[in-house]
Amino acid sequence: MRLDGSQMRHHGAKVGLMANTTTNEYARVHYAARKMLGASCEACGSTEALEAALRPTTPAARLRMAPEMNALYSIDPIDYFTLCVPCHRRLDFVELRTHCRRGHEYTPRNTSIKYDGSRRCLTCHRENEARRLADPKVREAKNAADREYRRRNPMAPEQRARKVALQRLRRKRGSI
Repeated sequence: MRLDGSQMRHHGAKVGLMANTTTNEYARVHYAARKMLGASCEACGSTEALEAALRPTTPAARLRMAPEMNALYSIDPIDYFTLCVPCHRRLDFVELRTHCRRGHEYTPRNTSIKYDGSRRCLTCHRENEARRLADPKVREAKNAADREYRRRNPMAPEQRARKVALQRLRRKRGSI
């Protein structure tokens, strides 16, 4: 089959009839990038279903827009790297997001990293905890678990002094 832009495939799905120069250029660059792919995913090491993914660190000056697909691409195949399908989807749909589902921006002060490496919006987490702890039974169970934990794991005197000093400082600043 000839790569003329009329029956291009992008990540395994037909793009459709697109015969303009932007689409042809996009297809040529991805074709060249796929030829240069590594033998395994650079994120997880998988060797299954590899794709060429645009590096998030590619300078904006080298990016172009394919309006038919609403996609950014680079004309330099060096700007692509090897990812398996699940890692590519995670990059596109999770890691490149700048805001959470409820619209809060991911900033260092508003983001925590969970044990699996994913991000959590702290504003949403605080709102969820407040909603959850509004139930008196849940709040009492949490308080009982906290008391039991503190009973089993007492603080050292210097640890307790640091905690009290920090609480006083926060109260003075109005953080608490």
